[in-house]
Amino acid sequence: MNLTSAQRPSIAFRPESVTMSKPAELREQSDDQLELTLKEVQQNLFRLRLQSETERLEAPSEILKVKREIARIKTILREREIAREKSAAPAVL
Repeated sequence: MNLTSAQRPSIAFRPESVTMSKPAELREQSDDQLELTLKEVQQNLFRLRLQSETERLEAPSEILKVKREIARIKTILREREIAREKSAAPAVL
């Protein structure tokens, strides 16, 4: 049975299905979307760490990938914050 992406049932977010976002994809998102994504990724990191402590983590490299994803999102948010500060501040000569 072949289903299109619109017909597929949504599944719960599982740490095993972590997909890394490319920076270009993240830059297309609004600040609110990035904040939401950041919260989701941080929750995923918590779950992975918990699994790591209970020795049920299948791929330890996932923790590193999630940390990098968090860093990407925070970097983009900070770049936008700096850009807003520069545009709001009057030009000093």
